[in-house]
Amino acid sequence: GSSLIGSTYFGGNAIDGINYEPSTPSARTFNDALVYNYGDHIRGEVIVDRNNNIYIGSCTRSTNISGALNQNQGGLEGIVAKFNSDLSSLSWARYHGGSGSDAVFSLKLLAGNKVLIGGGTNSPNNFPIRVPAYQTLRQGGRADGFLATISSDGSTVEQATYVGTREFDQIYFVESDRF
Repeated sequence: GSSLIGSTYFGGNAIDGINYEPSTPSARTFNDALVYNYGDHIRGEVIVDRNNNIYIGSCTRSTNISGALNQNQGGLEGIVAKFNSDLSSLSWARYHGGSGSDAVFSLKLLAGNKVLIGGGTNSPNNFPIRVPAYQTLRQGGRADGFLATISSDGSTVEQATYVGTREFDQIYFVESDRF
């Protein structure tokens, strides 16, 4: 704790890392679609791999995240990013979501540094699902959970499914078997 090893800014042209609706410049309210429990408006995660690369999962309204491998599909979007160990370089970043509200709340590393992500969405059936999937369609309610596996280079959503019922559902924590 005696010295700072690295730090960086990460974001874009809008609200990053906080799940709320910018209704007007002077009045901001929490995004009711994905906020249900205490802390839902600020959920996200940071993890480190065996080489000390740093991964983050969060949400953003920005449409211009530098280095992102794809585009924001609209509104609040999940974001996943990988940085080198001293935060001097962004290895990759990708938006994850559809046209509704989406947020990445948790992530874990799988074998080969694939990234397992979980979160919440109220995007209609244009969310990036990969067949075969447990649930290929959104089940309803205010929000459904989702799980997805991102390739180690961030370029591909390899697997993805909705996880939900007709009630309010989200994935707050993901875990996997040891690899």
